[in-house]
Amino acid sequence: MKKSINISYFIVAMLIVNAQDALGEKLKAAITNWPPWEIIEGTTYSGIEIDIVKAIAGRLNLEVEFIECPWSRCLSFTEAGEVDINPGLHKTEK
Repeated sequence: MKKSINISYFIVAMLIVNAQDALGEKLKAAITNWPPWEIIEGTTYSGIEIDIVKAIAGRLNLEVEFIECPWSRCLSFTEAGEVDINPGLHKTEK
């Protein structure tokens, strides 16, 4: 149940991305190595959240630029608006 709730929050967050502002641009996604959600192997990106980001970008006809960063920097990039999405964000009880 908890996994489905996390994925639901992630999908809702992805849909919030303003497609009109992003048209013709790359979708910038901040990622960190967090298997099985985000897996970084050299220059290859995979994992559940990576697949979802790629699928949504494909629907919006956008390229994806994955920006690798430590978690705290990914969060800072997200807060500062330097990236369009941080797929690692999940609502927790904290």
